[in-house]
This record gives sequence, structure tokens and C-alpha cells, in this order.
Amino acid sequence: MNALEIEVHRCAHEFGVPRLAKMMALNEQSLRNKLCPTNSTAKLSVAELDAMCACTGDLTPLHVLANSHGVKLVPMTEQPQAISQAMMLVMAEVGDVARVIPNVVNDGFMSARECSMTVKEIREAIDSLNVLLVSVESRKGQRV
Repeated sequence: MNALEIEVHRCAHEFGVPRLAKMMALNEQSLRNKLCPTNSTAKLSVAELDAMCACTGDLTPLHVLANSHGVKLVPMTEQPQAISQAMMLVMAEVGDVARVIPNVVNDGFMSARECSMTVKEIREAIDSLNVLLVSVESRKGQRV
């Protein structure tokens, strides 16, 4: 099992396989077969991975794929928000990271699923910091 297979499995199951299959116009069992990391005959196509990310709104599988090639994904252009609103988003996302870490480290072992979940929360916090950065930069020379 590689990291991408684990992440695709997590993403789909957290979203709900029956709902995802319906949104992707796939037979539920076919999707389950493609999501199963130990099934070597049925795999998601690139188009199906793209559709899964679009349906779930979770881009973590793409981050895992990019990381496996030594590349980091960065959102193209975030839309500026009010700085106070962007800061509240940052605090909420950092709070999510702070909530997940104790659950992960309590038993002294990090499973692949726990690692995936933690990385997802950290990426969301980083994305929120990018929104704050764009929001601050867009106010240069202006009253805030």
C-alpha cells in the first residue's frame, strides 16, 4: 500500500462512498473496488481521481501525489478577505491542528490514517495562512 492509495481510501470513506459514487456516476461496488488499496486489478483513473477531488473538495490526494514526485502544490491565487476574517480562519484551522495532534500522539504510534488526517489539517492551516498573506498584501498603502 502506498501513501496515495491510503489517502484516496481515507478521502472517499470520510466523504461517504455511496454519496461519492453517485456524484461520480459510478457503481458503488466498482468505486469500492477501485478504492481498495489491496486490490491490484481495479484502480482509479486520473480522471476519476480528479472527479473525486472535485466532488469531495479534498485535494489531499493531489498533495500526496505531488509530494511523491518531490513537488509541493500551492493554491494559484487566493481572493483577499478582510484581514480580521482571514485571521479568524487561520485561528480556526490552527485550532483543528491542535485538536488532532493529541489524539494522534496519545498512544505513541502514528498510523498511516492518523498521519494522513494530521497532514490534511496542517495543509488546511497553511492554505488559510496563504489567504491571510494575500489579504494583507492587498491592503498595502490602504487604510485597514
